[in-house]
Amino acid sequence: MKAQSILTRLLLCTLLALMWSNPFPCRADEARFTEYEVKAGFIYNIAKFVEWPDRHLPDSKNSITFCVLGADPFGRALDLIEGKTVKGRIIELRHTSSLKEARDCHILFISGSEKERLPRIMEALRDSAVLTIGDTGGYAEQGVISLHPET
Repeated sequence: MKAQSILTRLLLCTLLALMWSNPFPCRADEARFTEYEVKAGFIYNIAKFVEWPDRHLPDSKNSITFCVLGADPFGRALDLIEGKTVKGRIIELRHTSSLKEARDCHILFISGSEKERLPRIMEALRDSAVLTIGDTGGYAEQGVISLHPET
């Protein structure tokens, strides 16, 4: 009985020493994401809760189109969500420069480079089922879902 007690204490001390030497086995600096990787994740999760009209998601097309209008601040960050599925549909990425192409998107990220054109963009998309997202100050007041920290 005494040997078992000593063995238990030794095992407990060993475990405590191991835990003390590495109290956080998954260190925060090992899991850093860039700002736009986090924003890509937000957009992906937002898309899971959107209900598009049936006419905007025809059965013949098995994808959700995510577009970037203007200068692309994401770089390779969108690679994290490309090919993932939302409501059984695969996310397809596109870069667009025209408002006509933007109307064919399901989700449209409007870059800060388009700030001066934003009223015209929103007017062109008024009767569409395009979810507009941006991260530029002042976009939320004009009807864009804002990923800007001050809104």
